Amino acid sequence: MKVSLQYALSDAKVPVGLGPQQRQLITTIALVPEETESQRPLNVGIVFDRSASVGSLAWGYLKQGLLHMAAQLTPQDRLTVVGFNHCAQVLVRGEEGTQPGDYWRQLRSRLEVLEPGGGTCLNEALRLGLMEMVPHRQGRVSEVVLITDGHNEHGSDRRCDKLAEFLAQHHLGFQCVGLPGGGGDQDYAATRFLTQLVNLAQGTWIPVEEPEQLPQVLGRCLTQLQTLRCTQTLLQFRADARLRLAAYQPWAQVSPEVSHLQPQSIAGEDHSIITLSLGTLVTYSPKVVLTNFYVDGCQSGVQTLAQMQVQGINPGLEVEEWEPVMGSQEAGHLHSPINTAISVDSAMVSPQEGSPVEEARPRSPVPPGEGEPRSHPLLVRSPTVAVRLWGVTDYQPSLNPHVRPHVLNLAKYRQIHLAEARLLQGDRQGAIPMLYAAALAAQELGNPQVAHWVGQWADRLRRGESLSPHDRHLLHVAAQSVI
Repeated sequence: MKVSLQYALSDAKVPVGLGPQQRQLITTIALVPEETESQRPLNVGIVFDRSASVGSLAWGYLKQGLLHMAAQLTPQDRLTVVGFNHCAQVLVRGEEGTQPGDYWRQLRSRLEVLEPGGGTCLNEALRLGLMEMVPHRQGRVSEVVLITDGHNEHGSDRRCDKLAEFLAQHHLGFQCVGLPGGGGDQDYAATRFLTQLVNLAQGTWIPVEEPEQLPQVLGRCLTQLQTLRCTQTLLQFRADARLRLAAYQPWAQVSPEVSHLQPQSIAGEDHSIITLSLGTLVTYSPKVVLTNFYVDGCQSGVQTLAQMQVQGINPGLEVEEWEPVMGSQEAGHLHSPINTAISVDSAMVSPQEGSPVEEARPRSPVPPGEGEPRSHPLLVRSPTVAVRLWGVTDYQPSLNPHVRPHVLNLAKYRQIHLAEARLLQGDRQGAIPMLYAAALAAQELGNPQVAHWVGQWADRLRRGESLSPHDRHLLHVAAQSVI
């Protein structure tokens, strides 16, 4: 497995001696599979919601999707299925030698006697699923697929947060499928809660708008897992003194969905070494990062403004040791070895003290010659790429047409994001111009339907009407979607 790192500038030339010049940098990170590379065995944990809020219509489509996922597994894969309402129950437990058809039959027989009902305790379901999965993660691509509407009235949101952090710390994948709700304020809050879990787990958020979409969405979840080749992906960026990042949100992911990126760490005496977390990479969908910056003081000729490198963990494969990114100890966020004897319960919050249990930290390494040999996850790393532009005295603008759509998608996202913030503050009038600006960006991107929707929401606010929680949810989806 190789990691490809390519870049493009909005304009690769700058005028000499004219002061700061703004540019956008588009960085594309893609996986290049080896010709002889085979599909990795999987360790899949499906944790699904069967509480009363799911509803009978979504329940029927959910069962179809779950059975389809079970039917697509291979004899080398392990499947754990946990169903939950206010109580959690293991429905399918992975055993050595279990055939895919056996998983399908077990799951079908258990689903036939279940119906939606009861409340929701999400943290207990996640804990139970992890306890079943963790012992089988060696040599397999491990991932939790959580399917829920996000209500957690019988559980602890803080314990869910700790378990999400546990997933990220121990290199376990996470996909969260958000079931459609009834559109009330509780559903809006539940969506924000689930997206927070995804961020903490460094996972993937997959909202479902209509129940009929569930079988197709769950099929894509399995496809993503089967093509997953890189987790805990980090992009390290070393800036030259002539490069100055924009003051407001200089980093953003612009594909496959749009979101702001916050630096995981900033190092170096001049704060020039920046590390960004990109989560997981799959073979069929590259990730694209946009950097907004200014450049000043360029001389005539070719200038090197920055160096970039990507590294991540190849799931299911292990080696004895690896090196840090570009030889920098300050970039060593992946240096901690994986301990095979991790404790899921240690990731929970102590009910007596309300603070993380001390054992949540990985145990110290086993001394040489004692116990089982320790192993480290296999690191994949791209070559170091230099970002260069040309300083010229007879400058003529030469804009890159491939960069413009990414800039517009980010503009749409930011305008809607600002409008959402104004709406939360009760400032409807302040949200109106931002929504109109987002509609114009969608129009320029060639999607009149999204432009019409966003413009309609702005029109309603201008008439003094309010947006329902369902409208606000759709607005959030429209912001993150790539046009």
